[in-house]
Amino acid sequence: MYSGGCECKSVRYQFQGEPMTCYACHCTDCQTASGSAFALSMILNDKDIEVTEGEISVNTIDTNGIKVQNIIVRNVVRHFGFRQMSTPVLSL
Repeated sequence: MYSGGCECKSVRYQFQGEPMTCYACHCTDCQTASGSAFALSMILNDKDIEVTEGEISVNTIDTNGIKVQNIIVRNVVRHFGFRQMSTPVLSL
């Protein structure tokens, strides 16, 4: 079992298993959130993660015809992760 949390420390989570992959994202959203040229992220199976502290909100958006759930930290309105609705994986 692994644990982690968001950068603002409002949300904590635990997950079982291993990340499917880890990567450095260089999109402008990740640059803004991290204050750097990139942010480190990982892809997990949706069923393997549990939020243990804090609250998240989920907004569904359409990105070029693909439904994506944008997961944000509630009361802080800060990006936490995202999920493409057609797949059972979550990117944090």
